[in-house]
Amino acid sequence: MAMGSVLVMNPGDTAPGQVASFENALRSAIAAAVEKAQSNGRCDVKAVDVSQEAIRGRQTEEMLQNKGYSQKNGLSQSKVVVSDAVNGAAGFDNDGGLDYVLDVTNLVTGKTVAWLEGNVKNSNLIETADKIAADLVDQLCKKKVYHYTVSAHDLVIDHMICDLTKPFSLSPKGKMSGQRYTFTPSGETGGAFSLGGSAGGVPWSGGGSYTQTVSDTGGTLTMNGTWKVSAPVGGFSRNASIPGRLEAVTSTQCAGD
Repeated sequence: MAMGSVLVMNPGDTAPGQVASFENALRSAIAAAVEKAQSNGRCDVKAVDVSQEAIRGRQTEEMLQNKGYSQKNGLSQSKVVVSDAVNGAAGFDNDGGLDYVLDVTNLVTGKTVAWLEGNVKNSNLIETADKIAADLVDQLCKKKVYHYTVSAHDLVIDHMICDLTKPFSLSPKGKMSGQRYTFTPSGETGGAFSLGGSAGGVPWSGGGSYTQTVSDTGGTLTMNGTWKVSAPVGGFSRNASIPGRLEAVTSTQCAGD
């Protein structure tokens, strides 16, 4: 997570130095709030300083990625991947303070993952910055995301699941990348899944049930069902139980979903 910049609104009425003081206080407060969240194990996130040139370069890179010329990733800064940037604007409120808006954008997905707006008084700058930083970190860290991995013969799954309580879909990697698995939860211990799509030049179908065990750190998700292949020369059907591993992670890519 990196602090970008706070722009000056109403430049004719607002002293730039006042906005700069707000930005500096906010930068320090975010670093402290992130360190606190990380130290108590609540959120695996770090605050780093990056230049505006690096963030602008990231925007150009994102344009190339959206056109399919490059793989999506974060902003690399001293071997740290910056996935989120905080930017905003502030201006004189005609009452001795500043009105502000702040936007946190995930650089991988382009989504706004946190948004705050309000007012800060010069006499209460530090306290307000601390509260803003705590609110931003809370928005970034409140969603529990699970990393799901499966490795069973040609079936390789490596996928983020944003919410295990809602229906979700995923596609494998490698030889089976054309398959599509859709999961429909029916309770805390699992639900049903279905299989469709094509892989290896042939259509696949099937499905069944899945069971899961989940803790704050991870768990398992096992598919139990039938895998069917249809082909001009004949098909086959196989019943199987395929286990997978869940690992609890912090990913702001799912924020706002």
